[in-house]
Amino acid sequence: NQTYTIGNSSTTLGYSGCSSTTSCNTASYSLTRGPVKARMITVQEASKVGCTGSYNSCPIWMHNYLNNSTSYKGTYNDSSASDIYWTMNAGLNTSLSVMAVTSGGYCSQPSYYSGDAKGVRALVVISK
Repeated sequence: NQTYTIGNSSTTLGYSGCSSTTSCNTASYSLTRGPVKARMITVQEASKVGCTGSYNSCPIWMHNYLNNSTSYKGTYNDSSASDIYWTMNAGLNTSLSVMAVTSGGYCSQPSYYSGDAKGVRALVVISK
């Protein structure tokens, strides 16, 4: 079980709003939940493993299996894929948009009206 809070610098997960693809420094909203078994990843956590606004900056396990990868037996993600999954962060100083990890392996604020398939991936915390 995990309990988390997102909203500002003093919360468990830090700020909820991002001013760029990797810098989250505004309090767009606050949220406390728990106990839960899983949650969405934050931009801050994605950044810690290398995800930036640059193409293929995320490790492959962060964005594989989004589109057509099963036709390649899951060995790599289709570079022409347009699928994304949401993070817990609001995008670029607005609570009406969201940050995402894209099939291109980077953090982005996708267009709300784009044709991308959108989803979520569960983040599970494992104690060592």
